[in-house]
Amino acid sequence: MKDNWIKIAAIWWATIALIVQVAQCAPQQNTEAALDSTQAEVRVRDHLKSLSAHFTAPAWRNASIASLQRVEQTKEQPFQTGLNPVWIANLSLESKDAGYLMCDDTPGAALVDFAWNAIAEPNAQSGKLLMDVPNLQQFPVPGVRAPSVASGCVPTAAANLIGFWIQHGYPTWSDTDSNLDQPALQRLTTRLRALLPMQEIADTCGYTDNGMPVSGAFPADLRVAISADARAHGLSVEASLERFSIEGLQQETAVGRPTLSSCIVRLPHKPHLSWGHEVTSVGWLRVGEAYFVGVCDNFLPQKPHGVRPEESTTAPQTVRWIRMDAFESLLRVEMKN
Repeated sequence: MKDNWIKIAAIWWATIALIVQVAQCAPQQNTEAALDSTQAEVRVRDHLKSLSAHFTAPAWRNASIASLQRVEQTKEQPFQTGLNPVWIANLSLESKDAGYLMCDDTPGAALVDFAWNAIAEPNAQSGKLLMDVPNLQQFPVPGVRAPSVASGCVPTAAANLIGFWIQHGYPTWSDTDSNLDQPALQRLTTRLRALLPMQEIADTCGYTDNGMPVSGAFPADLRVAISADARAHGLSVEASLERFSIEGLQQETAVGRPTLSSCIVRLPHKPHLSWGHEVTSVGWLRVGEAYFVGVCDNFLPQKPHGVRPEESTTAPQTVRWIRMDAFESLLRVEMKN
């Protein structure tokens, strides 16, 4: 049974089995708003006030709501994820983009997903965040059926995790050196892609701005690829795939190890679209009774607020916080030598 579950716990929006299963099990999407815009704005401000108590900085309480809209998932998606409507607020601070916040379109308006465009660390009572994990974004690579395709969330997320280990005592996992600039991380991604049975999928809905095909793979195959790549570089790792749990994430974060997680999420900058997604998990947060997973989202084109232009290529990406119920699997990687 475990092996069967691993095979269907697919992580890209193009991995049909999981997406169809979730859509069939999910409640029908609401078509009428539960909240009006005034009520939604009140709930968003309450969330901002609450979040300011859970982070050492910045001042969430002082953020302004630049825009607020109710968003339903488009019916044009080839694979419906069954996600219900949300209210999404784009935030600003001193007239600059400061991030976003999503909450359910229900009377309770529970917090769903948020990111602040600055380096924001939870206080010790609320959570934990690993601050030094690379955050490469997806990039074009040569395709089989198209001139170029997206590198894919699976190998890109894994490159971030391996990059972390290269910089933390295992430089031989790199084919070049331990200076992991963006080109080096991209080479690492393409190396992992060569070990994975990647799928190319036409983008008919606008996931990419230029219509470039996207690509995906399975977490079970990723576990095998990471182990094989480590062996090829004279290293031994224990890579284990399991159903996601906040306890598992907390265990790994407590000992300073990032993980890889699959989830079903909205695109923050195009929230009418959603997909199955692989991310590098770097922390956890408890807000009230709800847990959130801090991730390096390899399809979140945002930089921390206040980064100078000359630092933009090396500055860490903003952390995205996603409610725990969006997650399906957890891939742990532990070095053994």
